[in-house]
Amino acid sequence: MNSKIKIIFWVVLLINIIGNILQQYEMVTFSKPLIIPVLAAFFLTATMQHRHRLKKWIIMALLFSWAGDMLLQFVSTNEVFFIWGLVAFLLAHVFYILVFQQLKQRHKIPFKWWPLIPAAIYYAALITYLSPYLGEMAMPVRVYGMVIMWMLMMAFLIYPLYQPAGRYVAIGAALFIVSDSILAINKFAHTIPFSGGFIMLTYGVAQFALIYGLAQFIVKRY
Repeated sequence: MNSKIKIIFWVVLLINIIGNILQQYEMVTFSKPLIIPVLAAFFLTATMQHRHRLKKWIIMALLFSWAGDMLLQFVSTNEVFFIWGLVAFLLAHVFYILVFQQLKQRHKIPFKWWPLIPAAIYYAALITYLSPYLGEMAMPVRVYGMVIMWMLMMAFLIYPLYQPAGRYVAIGAALFIVSDSILAINKFAHTIPFSGGFIMLTYGVAQFALIYGLAQFIVKRY
């Protein structure tokens, strides 16, 4: 059953990517609302036999991700939906951070500065590049950027805990930043060809990698 749901997820994601590339918005409108619910179904079936306090926070991260997806669908009608979509995704990242923090505390992983260095360098470079284009969105984008970079740092901290789960989580967090970076550059700075397809490819793989890795942590009772 779980493998079938995983196939459905990749099919729905592929439909969305193709729809974005070909600018077939009926395909995008049909598929985008399904991506996160199918992924949530995959996660719940994968962890069905395992009770773990992390599950509720992971579901909340997916719920706010889905809300962000839905809100961004309406940006063309009103720019306020972009702000609300940004808030929804920010909350999704906060819940992922809470999950990583609980894993860190449970296993007494000491804080290390090295994961912060590449995240801070990338954040500084991206914000420096975007700043001339942000206008009144400067502060929201900077706050969002700091939160997602913190999420990446936390993912790096729990990387050694259990493999391959740690690897999937780290890759997922990194790809989430790539997806958001493409979106931000395309929206505020300059148009990126086929940006919609690239955004959804990196976003979909990022979410799957995060959920797949976290499911393994739960199944192995980490």
